[in-house]
Amino acid sequence: MPSTKSQGEKDKGNSAFKAGDFPTAIGHYSAAILLDPINPTYPLNRAAAYLKLGKSEDAERDCDRVLALDTKNVKAVFRRGQARVGLQKLAQARDEHAASSPPAAASAPENIPPPRTQTPPADAQTARTATSSQVLASQSNTHGARRRTPLTLFDFSREWEKCSTSEDRWALLKEVSPPTLPSLFQSSLEAQVLAGIVGTLRDVLRAGDLAPQERERVHDYMRGLTQVKRFSTVVLFMSNEERGWVNDVWGLLGGGEGARAWGVS
Repeated sequence: MPSTKSQGEKDKGNSAFKAGDFPTAIGHYSAAILLDPINPTYPLNRAAAYLKLGKSEDAERDCDRVLALDTKNVKAVFRRGQARVGLQKLAQARDEHAASSPPAAASAPENIPPPRTQTPPADAQTARTATSSQVLASQSNTHGARRRTPLTLFDFSREWEKCSTSEDRWALLKEVSPPTLPSLFQSSLEAQVLAGIVGTLRDVLRAGDLAPQERERVHDYMRGLTQVKRFSTVVLFMSNEERGWVNDVWGLLGGGEGARAWGVS
């Protein structure tokens, strides 16, 4: 039963969150959302995990999603205010906090008790994605390890959020054939995942020294994403900065088939 499976994923996410493993928590919450997209608890919890990682853009999007499902969700309003502080949307953040009093344990996901000690909030700027040269130069514990090909979107979502560098994400993405992107995502592609893929491709291109077939593969991914259902709608939820990454990728590729679908002329 989908509700039982989604609850199980949420519980796993809560356990990971409590252990401080926020990327894994996000992966489980994402799986829960895919199983039950109308339950506001799952994106609410994922927003809390995104905030812990300093991913304010993604947290804001999840809070918007919660409020579309539950307009009176005070925790979502409060967390969106936190996200907007991280995004330097200070006027909007003040409005959010004026409209809601901080609920108890607002920074923790549903069904997890508040921690006994307070952890200083992460600096949003230092938590953002590093430059391509820094990202690809960093070593990962999983670098060089053979991954199991993610046959389902649940598998892909969990593994994607566990990846800490663009190098790891590129290695995972390469296990998905570009023509299979529409069947993998179907109608469940989310803006944060789309932006993450574009950011990864940009980092890979900026690192340079890509073999011609690898550059062509990047192009195939950009073109394949345009074939995913609801692509044109999902793109609208990308931020201006993220859309700038799209322009960067197509600029580094020198244009090509598929650029127009992204709004790049």
